[in-house]
Amino acid sequence: MTASTTTAPGRSAWQTFRDFFVQPPPEAGPAARARHDLMLSHTVYVPAEGEAFTFGVEICQSWSMEGGTHDHLARRASELAVDARRSIRRMAVEVSRRYAPHRAVTFEAELNAEVAARQPWIVDDGPYVLICEVTVRVHPDERIAEQTRAFWERRVAMECEHDLEVRRAALVNELIGTWADVIEKLEKNPFASPSAKLAEEHFAEVFAAFKQQRGDAGRRLADILSQAVRGTEMRIGPSEYTKAWDAALTALLKEYGKE
Repeated sequence: MTASTTTAPGRSAWQTFRDFFVQPPPEAGPAARARHDLMLSHTVYVPAEGEAFTFGVEICQSWSMEGGTHDHLARRASELAVDARRSIRRMAVEVSRRYAPHRAVTFEAELNAEVAARQPWIVDDGPYVLICEVTVRVHPDERIAEQTRAFWERRVAMECEHDLEVRRAALVNELIGTWADVIEKLEKNPFASPSAKLAEEHFAEVFAAFKQQRGDAGRRLADILSQAVRGTEMRIGPSEYTKAWDAALTALLKEYGKE
C-alpha cells in the first residue's frame, strides 16, 4: 500500500507537499524564571573586651529569589532582614567580649566563620524561595582608630626609611664594585697615573692614594723578603728563617686581601 497524495479540494499541491514532509515545531517549554538579587547593609554595635569600647559590626545581607518581581523581593527581604540582624547581633555579642578593642580584624575573621557555618538561610515564601547569605565587616571604635593611626604612621615611616637605606646600600655596593673594576684596569695600564689626571679631581686624588698605598705595601714586603734573605746569609736557625718567610707570606696575603 502506498500513501495517497491526492490534493484536497481548495489546497494547492505545494501545501499538500509541505504538510507531508515538514514536521510541526516542538512545543515551547516553560519560560525560565527570572532571578532577582538585593543587597542590604546595617551596622550594629557590640561591646569589646572590658566593655569600655565597642565594635561596629556591619551586616551585609545578600538576598536572592527566582521568579516573582524585584519589588516583591525588596518588600519581603526588608521584613525578614530585621530577624536576620538580631540573629547576627546575638552571635556577635557571644564572641566580641573575647577580643581587645584593637583586635577588630581577628574578631571579624571568627565571626564570619561562625556566620558561614550556618549559611545559607532559606525562607519558604509561598510560591517563591528566598535565600539570604550574610557576611560581616567589623570596625574598631573611633577612639581606638584614632590611637592606632599614630602607630601606623610611625610604622609606615620606619618601613619606608628601611627600604630607602637598603636601596642606598645596594647602590653604594654597586658603585664600589664599578670603581674597583676601573681602578684594577688602570693599575695594570702604564699610562694610568697620567691618565687619571684627565678625570675629575676627586678621582685623581683617590687613585693616587691607592697607588701610594700599594707602593708602600710593596716596599714593606720587599723589606721583609730582604730580611729573610739576609737571614739565610747570616746562617740563622730554621725557626727564625720560618718566621721571616711566614711574615712575608702574611704581608703578601694582606696585600691581596686574602688574610
